[in-house]
Amino acid sequence: MPKSCCAVGCTNRGGGRSDLRFFRIPAESRYPEQRRQWIAAIRRVNWVPDENSWLCSDHFVGGDSSKDQLSLAYVPQIFSHTRSPVKRKLERDWEAYERRAKRRLTFSHTTNKDKASKDGRSADDDLFGLRSAYENELQGAGDVWATKDSSCQTDMVGADVEHMEELVLESKKFREARFQAMEGGSLSQSSFQQNNAKVRFYTGLETYTALSTVFHLLTQRITAHHSHALSLFHRLLLVLMKLRPNCPDQDLVYRFNVHQSTVCRIFQRWIRVMLCMMKPLIRGPEREELRKTLPVEFREQFPRCVAIIDCFEVFCERPSDLLARAQTYSHYKSHNTVKFLIAISPQGVISFISHGWGGRTSDKHMAENSTFLNNLVPCAMLCWPIAASLLPTVCVCIVLN
Repeated sequence: MPKSCCAVGCTNRGGGRSDLRFFRIPAESRYPEQRRQWIAAIRRVNWVPDENSWLCSDHFVGGDSSKDQLSLAYVPQIFSHTRSPVKRKLERDWEAYERRAKRRLTFSHTTNKDKASKDGRSADDDLFGLRSAYENELQGAGDVWATKDSSCQTDMVGADVEHMEELVLESKKFREARFQAMEGGSLSQSSFQQNNAKVRFYTGLETYTALSTVFHLLTQRITAHHSHALSLFHRLLLVLMKLRPNCPDQDLVYRFNVHQSTVCRIFQRWIRVMLCMMKPLIRGPEREELRKTLPVEFREQFPRCVAIIDCFEVFCERPSDLLARAQTYSHYKSHNTVKFLIAISPQGVISFISHGWGGRTSDKHMAENSTFLNNLVPCAMLCWPIAASLLPTVCVCIVLN
């Protein structure tokens, strides 16, 4: 009697495709747990398998069955009711499982090769035994024999270790040469000590003393590492040159002789530390300072204006939590968003930005409950744009009593 697959909707029969294999339903006496999981996966109503019940290899990840409970092929998982995204994920998981198994084989081969040399046995004999064990694991404890490629196996020898040590030594010499070049160049720390104009141009700080104070404050949270491409001072200088003169990343790459990814990594790391350590030092502009530099248009119509405020929204993914989904949905944007309140001075400098709120929050609620109003003095004037026109032609003015 030819074998036929017992899965619902499967028409595979024996004697057809050469790559098709059939596996008997595990016996109740030997593999009761695996049998139960197979029956549950097949999803046939009121069905009890017998000795002639077979399942084809198309329903197994990797095309084979396994007795290893950690293997994805321990239970059939691919059926007509399985969705395509699930099938693709199973294929990726199977490839990762095979890579892990090959790494274990490579490590075991390296270890047993050393033991075999001591015992006088051939390493090829050990390799054959390990390969057999590996293939039995993948194929289900000897159900079907298949030849696997072992070309990915590599052995470390003394020459390889010496070559790696030479590379490490060359890298260390290259870093030392880079440090010496930076210290002797135009961006060396000594070149800033007696040149306050240079400090102001590159960092925005008034004197080298101020730069040194900021440096010692931030280095309390950042430790120097011998393998880093730049010294702590040059890392701080790179960040300040990005903030003050707004040097492009590629320009910093050429100036400091580092890779662009190193520039991005240094900037992100130091910005977080600067936010943590220097946030208490941030203050808004004083009223007298604003009046001295108030633009002509504002002097004529809004002489007491201290800020122009508005709210903007940033799109975000739809949250899975229903409450968060409702709080972030913006009817104005017809999308889930995060809303921020931003304020700029009449001169165009950003002076405040609030924490994020859900897109459902009204602008009025954000203005009343943010800390922005706490920083204003009485009789200050705020401009709130109500049209996409040039300020201050179309706006709402609020005078705080």
